[in-house]
Amino acid sequence: MRHARREHARGNERAHAVPVERQTIHVDIPDDRHQFAEQEPDSEARPCHVQLRSKAYIALLTLLLFGPALASPQPPADADRVRRVALDYIEGWYAGDADRMARAVHPALVKRIVRTRDGKSTLHEMGAAELIAATARQTPPQRRRSDVRILDIFGNTASVRIDADEWIDYPHLARIDGKWRIVNVLWALRSGNDEERAPGTQGS
Repeated sequence: MRHARREHARGNERAHAVPVERQTIHVDIPDDRHQFAEQEPDSEARPCHVQLRSKAYIALLTLLLFGPALASPQPPADADRVRRVALDYIEGWYAGDADRMARAVHPALVKRIVRTRDGKSTLHEMGAAELIAATARQTPPQRRRSDVRILDIFGNTASVRIDADEWIDYPHLARIDGKWRIVNVLWALRSGNDEERAPGTQGS
C-alpha cells in the first residue's frame, strides 16, 4: 500500500515538472595576437636600445680618428734619437761637417729630387758617398733654418719633414742594429730658390 502511494506521488511530480531548455552562451574573446606583434617597444626598452647604438657609433668614430696614433705610439727615446739624426743631417750640411753627415746617413742612402725643365720631368738622385763629399761649404748663420717635424714612428721605421731655408727634405729612417740612420730622402726646392745651396746638389 505504501509503495503504491510513493509511485503515485512520483507520477504527479513528473507531470507538473517544468522542462528546462539548454542554452548555449557564446562569448567573443578578442584575438590580440596581431596587436601584440605590432606593438612598439615600451618606453623603457627604447632608450636602452638607442643608447647602445650611440655607444657603438662613438667607439667606431674614436677608432677611426685615433686608431693610428694608438697603434703606433712614439716612445720618447726613439723620438729623441730620430730627431738627433735629422739634426745631424741638416746641421752637418750647414756647418760643412762631413763626419756629422756620415753619422746620420746609411751607406745605401739614395737622395732624390724631381726636376722639371721645358715641360719635362726627370728624377735625379745621388748616393751617400756623393752627399758626404759635397758637405764641405758652410752656410751663413742667417740661412740655417732647421725645423724638424717627426711625421711618424712605427717599429723600425720613421718618417720626418725638415723645413730648411730654401728647400724641404723628407727623410725616411730605419733602425738598423739598434741605430737610426737615414736611408732615403725625397726633397724639393721652395719656389724661386737656388738649387746649388741644397744638400745633395753636385758642385755645392
